Amino acid sequence: MNLAATIPSEPQSPIAFWFWNGALTEPELTRQMKLFREAGIFEFVIHARSGLVTKYLSEEWFSLCAAVIEEADRTGMHLWIYDEIDWPSGSAGGKITAHSDMVEHYIDENEVLREYEDPKMRLRSPDYLSRTSIEMFLRLTHERYRERFHSYFGRTIRGFFNDEIRFANAKPWSLELPDHRLFSLADRVRMTGQAFREVYVGSLARWCEENNLLLLGHVMGEESLASQIRYLGGDLSSMLSLYHVPAIDHLGTKAEGLHPSFLASAAFFMGNPITMCETGAGLPWDFTPVDLRRNTGWLYAHGIRRQVLHGFYYEENPADWPPDMFFRWKHWNEMKAYTTWATKIQNVLDGLTPIYRVALYYPVDEYIADYRPNAAFTLEYESCDPIAGGRALSLHRLMQELPNALRQRHIDFVFATRSQLKKALDMILVVPAGCDVDFPGTKVRQQDMSAAGVAEHILQMLGDAPQIEGAHATCAPLDSRSDIADPYLHVLRDEGGVVMKSYQKGSGRAISLWNAEPTAFRGTIDTGHAAYWQIFDPQSDAQGAPGLPLSRRVDVQIPAYSFVFLQAYG
Repeated sequence: MNLAATIPSEPQSPIAFWFWNGALTEPELTRQMKLFREAGIFEFVIHARSGLVTKYLSEEWFSLCAAVIEEADRTGMHLWIYDEIDWPSGSAGGKITAHSDMVEHYIDENEVLREYEDPKMRLRSPDYLSRTSIEMFLRLTHERYRERFHSYFGRTIRGFFNDEIRFANAKPWSLELPDHRLFSLADRVRMTGQAFREVYVGSLARWCEENNLLLLGHVMGEESLASQIRYLGGDLSSMLSLYHVPAIDHLGTKAEGLHPSFLASAAFFMGNPITMCETGAGLPWDFTPVDLRRNTGWLYAHGIRRQVLHGFYYEENPADWPPDMFFRWKHWNEMKAYTTWATKIQNVLDGLTPIYRVALYYPVDEYIADYRPNAAFTLEYESCDPIAGGRALSLHRLMQELPNALRQRHIDFVFATRSQLKKALDMILVVPAGCDVDFPGTKVRQQDMSAAGVAEHILQMLGDAPQIEGAHATCAPLDSRSDIADPYLHVLRDEGGVVMKSYQKGSGRAISLWNAEPTAFRGTIDTGHAAYWQIFDPQSDAQGAPGLPLSRRVDVQIPAYSFVFLQAYG
């Protein structure tokens, strides 16, 4: 996949997820764009949404899109086009799934291929394994935008936003695949996962490349090894590697989870493209600026480079997902202060390249070998009966316990699948218990060690890894889940602590420190090697002189929910 296309390097504000959900008029759309600019937002996603009165993909729809695109071009704004109404992407507002042969099919308990139905879904689930389906989807959506707006492609229009794709049933199949009875269960999972990536995402990415556009998107099931296999037929990294701008979403009130690390790992093996997160959905309607900053700062600290803020409603709709971040929000006058802060963070991060010295082997093949999907398990989010064998469930838990233990000791790492190991040869590879893999570099097998024991052992091997001293420096351990449902909503508790990440900046080093606590942090950072360290606080723009004493230890004070950056000189 050609990933040469990148987002331009000029300062980038957070992106507004703009929900077009009423009877649209050009004057009101233009007025709302002016509000964006006044709030420091210069980029947005046009998203057709529940409540839309203007007919989706009608001539009136495209006429209003034209007015907005022309206004964006005139005022120096940029935009993305969401490729669906509501979610998930792929049905063209129900036009695709009106054809029964283009609806997702599944294999029932009697090995019979059936059409998938779920009366709770707003749109029927499309067949993501069907080339006929994706060709029709492109024809009904992307190509109609190209006919009208091709001259803006790659300029005012950045690309297309692809959202929430996933298998609705745990045992998906397609009428366009060979007879499922010819394959083992594990081979079926691998086949459907590969077809999902190559047929659906690959087709979208190629179309965008051919038209000087970027493909931005996220999938469902991002949270764990088990949910990735269940909803994608494979690991998250292999799916995200096909997007030009890989993304996740973060739904709920709390700053916790491994999904940002999964995205950061995928980005590292892709060559570090810009990463994004759809952020804010699930916060209460009366959320505060602190809530927004608490979640987005934590995401930046774990490798996210851009925020797509969910959401900005054209028209108030209390029945939709909260919150509304637009002019009806009681703290709207504080949005400009937030976007100014967030833009500064993004600009700093754009000049940094993450440093990883530890890789955690990601046992995708081993999990699939013991995976026993249950056709009755459909779109559940928070709890379900286990649908995997004992070894697979053990690996699922280990892939939560080991990352949590590394995080608690401020050891940054990447998840590495078997195919990615050749790019991790200069790292220490951690191999979970019950797994083995050929690796010519330094390898640490967990065997009988606890997750905490593995982390302590790695810390000793690293020797000069940066460490933090001070009250509340350590994050809370995340709860390990024994089932394989996607913990879609992050509602339990904040991870907290101080999040530290090491970077390369030019020929030198830099360290980011995010205080994820509601109180100020005062402590000392052992940076691992002596240098003249400069401190930069993007909140106050305070910048210490690079003449601090030559030392590997730096005293820092970090306000609640704030960043401090250290840069080494000498």
